[in-house]
Amino acid sequence: MPEADFETLRVERRDSGVALLTLNRPSVANTISAQLSRELFDCLQLLRRDPEVRALVVTGTGRHFCAGADLRDPERDIPGWQDLGRRAVDGLAAMKVPVIAAINGTALGGGLELALACDIRIAETGAKLGLPEIKFGALPGAGGLSRLQAVIGASAAMTLVLSGRSISATEGERLGLVTLASAQASAVETAVVLAEEVSQMPSYATRTAKLVFRHTLGQAPDAVMAVEYGLIDRMATPEEKRAEELRAARRDPVYKRIFAESPAAAVTESR
Repeated sequence: MPEADFETLRVERRDSGVALLTLNRPSVANTISAQLSRELFDCLQLLRRDPEVRALVVTGTGRHFCAGADLRDPERDIPGWQDLGRRAVDGLAAMKVPVIAAINGTALGGGLELALACDIRIAETGAKLGLPEIKFGALPGAGGLSRLQAVIGASAAMTLVLSGRSISATEGERLGLVTLASAQASAVETAVVLAEEVSQMPSYATRTAKLVFRHTLGQAPDAVMAVEYGLIDRMATPEEKRAEELRAARRDPVYKRIFAESPAAAVTESR
C-alpha cells in the first residue's frame, strides 16, 4: 500500500508490526473532507486485511491532530457527506488490532470523535480537546456522544457537550478521556513505543481483549461473565497458545524463569 495511493493520508508500516497512519492536510488543520473520509475508510480496510499489522497509531501532520469537519469542503453539499465521515470513524472503531491515537495538537469535533474511536489516547500537554458543535446549533454526528459517555461517564460527558468548551490534555487525563498526557512533541513517539510493546503480544489475545471490552461495555459484571469466559476460552487453539507460551519464554527473562520451573514445560521445550 504505497504512500502515493492516498492524497490526504500518509501510511508507514514498521517491521515491528506497527502501522503509523497520519492525517495529512496540515494547511487546513487536518480537517475531515469527503476525500479524507473515503481514503481513511479504504486505508483501514487494507490494514484490516494485512496480517503483518498488529497495532495501529493514528496522528496528524503538523500542529493539529484534527480540527473537525472541513466546512469549506467543495463536496460538502453532496448527498451522504456526513455518512462518509461516520463510515470512516466507525471503520476505525471496528479495527481488530489495538488502535492508539497520538494527539499531537488540536482535536475538536470530528477530530475528537476520531480519537474516541481509538482504544487508547495519548495527548501532548499543549493539545486542546472538545466537542464544540453545540455552539453552532449542532451536535457531534459521528458517535461522539455515545463514545464520550462510555469513556468518561454520563455526567462529565454531558458537561463537555452542553458547554461546548475545550479542555487541556491534563484535564482530559484527569477525566479519563486521555490515557496519558505526554510532553510536548512526544505523543507519536510515546504511542509508537506502546504500540510496539502491544504488537509483541499474541494477536489472538489482543483481538479477544478488544471483543470482550466492546461487548461488555456498560453492563453489570454478572451479566457479561458468560460472554467474557466464552470469548477467552475460544480465542485460540491449544497449539496456538502453546506456541505463544514458548515464544514468550524465549523473549521475557522473567517469564522464562517461571516457565522453566515447570518440569513438563521444560521437557516439551527441549524436544
